[in-house]
Amino acid sequence: MLAWWAGVCEQGGNVCNSCWVWMRIAQLVLHRALTEDFGFKHVLWVYSGRRGLHGWVCDARARRLSNDAREAIVNYLSVLSGGDGKKRKVDVGGRLHPSLKRAFVSVLEPYFEEYILPEQGVLASPESTSEVLAYIPHAELRDELARSFDKEPNAEQRWQDLKASVTHALDTGVIGAGTNPIYDIVFHYAYPRLDVNVSTGLNHLLKSPFCVHPSTGRVCVPLSPVDKDVEAFDPA
Repeated sequence: MLAWWAGVCEQGGNVCNSCWVWMRIAQLVLHRALTEDFGFKHVLWVYSGRRGLHGWVCDARARRLSNDAREAIVNYLSVLSGGDGKKRKVDVGGRLHPSLKRAFVSVLEPYFEEYILPEQGVLASPESTSEVLAYIPHAELRDELARSFDKEPNAEQRWQDLKASVTHALDTGVIGAGTNPIYDIVFHYAYPRLDVNVSTGLNHLLKSPFCVHPSTGRVCVPLSPVDKDVEAFDPA
C-alpha cells in the first residue's frame, strides 16, 4: 500500500519537512484502519525514498488476497475522487462513517489546523480560497464568506470564521443535513491519497526496505507505527 502527498512544496518529487506531516497523518489513519477495521496485526511502514510511505501488510491472509479483495480494501480507505480539473474531490456526507469519524476527530482536524492550514498556504491565496469555497453549497453563504475573507488576511482566522458560519448554517437548515463542508474541506486537504496500482497489483514491483531510491538517492527507511518516529523523521 502506498500513500503519497500532494502539497505546495516546490521540491518537485522530493518531500520537505513541512510536507512530511502528510506521511504522519497517513500512517496514523491507515495503520489504525488496517489493524482495527480489518484485523491485520503485522504492518510495517517504510519511507518510499521520495514523497510517499509504503505500508507492508505482512499477515499471511493479506498476502493471499486477490486483486479484487485488495481493491475492495483500497476503496474502503479512499475518499478522494476526480482529477486535477475537479474542484470538489470529496463528499463524505453529513454523518461520517465510524472509521472516517475516528480519523477526523483524532487525526485529520487537529493536524489540519496545527500544520496544514498555517504551513501549506490553505486560505492564503485567491486560488486556495476559491478551492475551499467551492465546498460551500449555498451561494449566498459562499459570497458572504468571500467578502469576509477580503477583510481578514489571516488564514487561521478565515478558517474559524468559515467553521462558525457553516455550523450556524447547518444548525438553521440553510445547509442540508446531507452534507458538511467542514468535513469535506478537511478530508480534501488532510486525508491520505492511495496509489491504487501499487496497493492492489500482485505483479507490481515494490522497493524493499533499505534499498536506495534511484531518483533521489535516499534510503527507504522502516519507521515505527506506534511512537513519534514518523513525526520526527527528516526525509532530507
